Amino acid sequence: ADTNGDGISTGSAGDWNRIYFSGSVIGFLTRLEHCQVRYAGSGNDGALYLNQADVPVVSCEIRDSSSYGLQVQDCSPAIENNTITGNAGHGIRLYYGSPAVRGNTVANNNCGIHSQYNGAATVIENNVITDNRDWGIYFADAPTVAPIAGNTVTGNHRPAYLPATAVPGDAEANTLSPNTVNGLWIRSNTRAADLHLKVLYEGEAREINTYQVTGTLAMSGGLTVDPGVIVKFAD
Repeated sequence: ADTNGDGISTGSAGDWNRIYFSGSVIGFLTRLEHCQVRYAGSGNDGALYLNQADVPVVSCEIRDSSSYGLQVQDCSPAIENNTITGNAGHGIRLYYGSPAVRGNTVANNNCGIHSQYNGAATVIENNVITDNRDWGIYFADAPTVAPIAGNTVTGNHRPAYLPATAVPGDAEANTLSPNTVNGLWIRSNTRAADLHLKVLYEGEAREINTYQVTGTLAMSGGLTVDPGVIVKFAD
């Protein structure tokens, strides 16, 4: 805002540290909505850092941080309908907890959404994740989470590295291409639901026909691999 009448204020990434919520916050009495958080990140913990604080972040703009945009640690807030863009680190870093990440636009960061050590109730739905320098969605481990659903993951270097349980089917209605490298990477865990590895967007320049599996994939449901699909095993 132009509070001193000399034009719109400008800044640079890392001009200040962060907004921080800790476990002492009463979650149901605290909420961030329609806020702008810009030019933070100098402490390398993100522009907005929720640590053991289930504070909903809704319809905010978080941008131009010198580290992460939003870091969520040891808590499970609702992260909904935000624009998180232009950050030097990951747009959203999820570290422990089981947050619900829905309806966000996450663009021009390192990874779009980066998850590590999160719980089974973690949700990633209906986000637009685009033009990130590395992965669109990246799981560093393999929690037993539900399939990602309704996301548009395009224009990133690679689309997604997902636990086997999170690999979507047609019913989840994701758009996973085009990206610079088109494929899908799978971190193995035990999957009860059927898994169908198929050629996506067949015949188009954005075709996905390759799946790379890391670790041991244990299936208690059915596994179908269509003709024309390439499966690579990282180990």
